Amino acid sequence: MHRLRLIFERLRAMSLMEVGYRLWSAMRDWGGFRLCVHGIQLIHSPSCVVDKRFKGKIKPEERLEQFRSRQPFPWQRFPVDSIRSTYFRMFSEHGEHSRIRADETARGLFTIFALRYQFKQEIDWHFDPLSEKSIPPIFWRKINYYSPDCVKEVKTIWELNRHQHFVSLAKTFYLTQNERYAAVLFSQWKDWLNKNPYPFGINWTSALECSLRLVSWTWALQFAQKSDHLNHHLFMSILKCIDLHAQFIERHLSRFSSANNHSLGEALGLFYAGCYFPEFKRAEKWRRKGFDLFLKELRRQVHDDGVIKEQSTWYQHYVVSYTMLIHLAAESVGWEIPDFSHTLLKKMIGFLAALEDQGYIPLIGDDDGGSALTLSDYPISPMVEWFNAAAVMYGERTSANRPSTPSETAFWLRPELEQEVLRSGQPFSPKNECGCFPSGGYVSMNMAAENPPYKAVIDCGEMGLGKMAAHGHSDSLAVWMSVNGEAVLIDSGTFMYLGAGDQRRYFRSVFAHNSIALDGVDAAKMVGPFQWGKKVNAWIEETNAEDFNVRAAHDGFDDVRHVRELKRAPAGIHILDTLKGIGNHQIDAYFHLAPCKIETDSDKSIVCIFNKSRVDFTFSANRSIQLKIENASYSPRFGTMADHPLVHVSTRASLPFMLTTMIDIYEKN
Repeated sequence: MHRLRLIFERLRAMSLMEVGYRLWSAMRDWGGFRLCVHGIQLIHSPSCVVDKRFKGKIKPEERLEQFRSRQPFPWQRFPVDSIRSTYFRMFSEHGEHSRIRADETARGLFTIFALRYQFKQEIDWHFDPLSEKSIPPIFWRKINYYSPDCVKEVKTIWELNRHQHFVSLAKTFYLTQNERYAAVLFSQWKDWLNKNPYPFGINWTSALECSLRLVSWTWALQFAQKSDHLNHHLFMSILKCIDLHAQFIERHLSRFSSANNHSLGEALGLFYAGCYFPEFKRAEKWRRKGFDLFLKELRRQVHDDGVIKEQSTWYQHYVVSYTMLIHLAAESVGWEIPDFSHTLLKKMIGFLAALEDQGYIPLIGDDDGGSALTLSDYPISPMVEWFNAAAVMYGERTSANRPSTPSETAFWLRPELEQEVLRSGQPFSPKNECGCFPSGGYVSMNMAAENPPYKAVIDCGEMGLGKMAAHGHSDSLAVWMSVNGEAVLIDSGTFMYLGAGDQRRYFRSVFAHNSIALDGVDAAKMVGPFQWGKKVNAWIEETNAEDFNVRAAHDGFDDVRHVRELKRAPAGIHILDTLKGIGNHQIDAYFHLAPCKIETDSDKSIVCIFNKSRVDFTFSANRSIQLKIENASYSPRFGTMADHPLVHVSTRASLPFMLTTMIDIYEKN
């Protein structure tokens, strides 16, 4: 019954055109599979004769030499010895982390999200470490990865098969010239090709995953292009599989209600195939289709103030990295990048800069724990690493101190910016700033000149993109706060997507956010793991940048109006909540704290001791309120859960109701 309900709700979000498109796409795939069984391929297989896929009749040996002569990435235009010496001068610690990861990969030891596991013999590319079973390599349309009976959390399988560890192996080979790393790389690559024939297995179920795998393959090939272990036989097998990836992406682009960040990632993969592998006859078509689609979706998915419409900081970092990578690819083939794309990229970076506090960026909305490409193995959040790279390359930095570690990703993307990369780890003169993003619906208060410095952010926007709002949370009017680069008021996170069960519902709900619930129910209605039925919209009513005040409201309570004001106070901030309407209601206000020591508590106040600060919370209201400190769960990163203190203020009262939360911030004694 539950599954039928999910199907019904999913169909409600589709137009008739989308339903027809999906039926046609499924019939085409099943028809192709039937023909494949009888030895007929609609998508060209690796066994196809070479001259049907490639330009010209060139011997494989010559094709490999042509590839080795190309230098499409900026770092390849510098002498190899110069790049290596500069890298080890700037990133000696990063290089050690890359070497350790490469050595672990050689032993079959992998860290995927919070999981650390080792294959004792050969790598099982279809293995689900959560359910400890391998997914049969059957026709990909038969694999229902939404079902827990099939796989607990498909992302744990997909993450390994993005092959970002291939980049680590190849980069370590390039930097050390130790052929052992190249031997491991190409041995695993050959193994993957043999065990993942198209169209069989879970690694052919997602066009986005094919795209991101293709991005990793592109970088790994360039880092290891001079290796003796890359022979023409293996190179041709890789090329033919790249052709399969590009064709699969082209035929399975995310469209209609599914056209979210996936569309941008898929367009990037298609553009990569067209730019970096010009030997294919279809390269120009892939290039044009990928570029046009990316620009179209970028306009549609990003607000004019730089906030992505999915309302997720993690997916904001994905879109930033996609845009940076597609700009780099366009430059490699001499294509002009439209001004609006540069402008939106800078604004997207600017939004993250308004949230970032000394290397900390709050998790707003869904967090999937991954990234488009891993160029640094230094133990830092991929979101922060890509932000650091973007800030270096585009100059969008806040007045807060930058992280002490320069950006390795920026080095590989733009090695000519060596001095800027070094300066990215140096402090700036602090000043107080207010960032307002009215289209995206966020206001940030960056009090960098205070002692201690702190930052507060309020959500006053829509829940997400389109009918699905797939990666948005029920966080209208929620507040996040950090002090001196350390989280204080946190988002509860995501935990997992398909493997979380009822926990997925909790982590997306209002109860997991720093906001208010009315009558014990969520104002928004979740109808699927990636779909909202009833959505709540919030908006900014008034801002005063000089006094650092903002007032916002949302429409989720029907006949009850919720207004929240965020005001700067002498020792911190005040949050003023007003609920106007009629009747008697159960009112619950939630304040999720980062792990801390609660030194004292009373009926109206608490004192919280963090690593870098002391934060006092004092509550007052026009009705009698009850204050409780509860133990709750949060997810600091995808796939993990931990305990944290939850401040729960509640009452049963008639309206109007007014709650004042005074947050005073002090240096830790």
